[in-house]
Amino acid sequence: MGFRYEFLHVWPIALEYVDVCFIVADNLPQPVQFSLGEPLRRAAISVIANIAEGSSKTTSRSERNFYDIARGSLAETVGVLALCERRSYVNDDQHIRLYNRTNLISSMFWGLIKANTEKKTMEEAAAYDFSNHSLDDFFATSSPAAPPRHCLSPQRLLFSTPHP
Repeated sequence: MGFRYEFLHVWPIALEYVDVCFIVADNLPQPVQFSLGEPLRRAAISVIANIAEGSSKTTSRSERNFYDIARGSLAETVGVLALCERRSYVNDDQHIRLYNRTNLISSMFWGLIKANTEKKTMEEAAAYDFSNHSLDDFFATSSPAAPPRHCLSPQRLLFSTPHP
């Protein structure tokens, strides 16, 4: 059967982004683990936690509120990643790809909010541009356990059914 959030188009894309945020945080130097790593991890977790919680709400207003909170948490990750780029903890190319991914996810949240506002039961199918936004190389440089089983290429993630 599955939970409703598992069928949202944004879910696998946001989950992959959160995995990458953890990889970035895990690779930060020890002196900034608390000041940059933890805020990045917490904001990233908040993105997916609010997607899951929002999708389970019974009122449209409450559901929209959680998607809006998820967008705010996504913006928090953007701010932390900007400082990581400025301090050379991530390179320019990585930062641009992560920034582009957050724009994509944010757009998907707006789609959810709009669909919910108009009392639609599903997200509208939309074409999202994944060109040059691959995050695969982040997984190649992370721990041996990565990539997680749910990590697929962005083209395969879009509109795919969730994995059990």
